[in-house]
Amino acid sequence: MVETDKVVEERLVKEFIFPDTVGIKASFVGAMLRNIEYAFGDMVYLITDLDQEQRMVTAIYLRPGGSVSYGLSIGAGESTHYAIEISRERDIIKLTTN
Repeated sequence: MVETDKVVEERLVKEFIFPDTVGIKASFVGAMLRNIEYAFGDMVYLITDLDQEQRMVTAIYLRPGGSVSYGLSIGAGESTHYAIEISRERDIIKLTTN
């Protein structure tokens, strides 16, 4: 069975985030979930990384105020970044000019 985005949001809120409340909190979390641009396991690059090393999205953090940040892993390390710092495409020009 394929669940719609709305159903997934409602289930996530009920089961994991606010198991004993829904209402206003559920709509707030639903709005935050729509801001998520990358999924777990996505392979991405940091725009500012001169070596353009590939990283994996291993965490998604929902921040106060509705912002979203991502935990990106490379090797055994993880760093946190906002979507504006991340790209799905490798910047070949940056890589070859350094």
